[in-house]
Amino acid sequence: DVAVDSIVKLKMALSQSGGQAQDASKFMSSFTMYVDKAATGSFDAQKNFSKLGISLKDIGNLSMDKIFAKTVESIAQINDPITRNAKAIEMFGKAAKGVDMIGFAEEMANAAKVSQETAKGIEQAGKFFDLMDRMAHKTGMTLTEVLAPSLTKINSLLDGFLNKNVSLIDSIHDAYNLLAP
Repeated sequence: DVAVDSIVKLKMALSQSGGQAQDASKFMSSFTMYVDKAATGSFDAQKNFSKLGISLKDIGNLSMDKIFAKTVESIAQINDPITRNAKAIEMFGKAAKGVDMIGFAEEMANAAKVSQETAKGIEQAGKFFDLMDRMAHKTGMTLTEVLAPSLTKINSLLDGFLNKNVSLIDSIHDAYNLLAP
């Protein structure tokens, strides 16, 4: 279960670190399959995750996004570039070929910060719209209270004209007398 937001961040990070944005789904699909291998008993996959500081318990309890983030951060911390790239390709598939995993980890972290700021902005906008909705409702209720007597009179006059055969001139005369005291 991977959020759309995660795919968008992944595409941006890939394109900024030597990968191809269009490979984001392959990148994530390969990783998901690798996580599934570890979860279903592959000793090699479990051992690789363990070397990165991700336990089998983590795999069972954390969201795919969190496992992904921990994996990316841990791979980026591998000092030897050959080992780092080999581990990335093993866990993320061919879509990781040519990706600077250090740069990728930084881009993912930056995207997460931007995403959090965006979420805060959306939350604030939601609160603002809720406030506007309450204000609009209150304004509508106030207008209804103020206009209800006049609207009731107008309705009565229109009813007389339309349903009780009161002439138009008599209706206008009655309206003038009712609304302009």
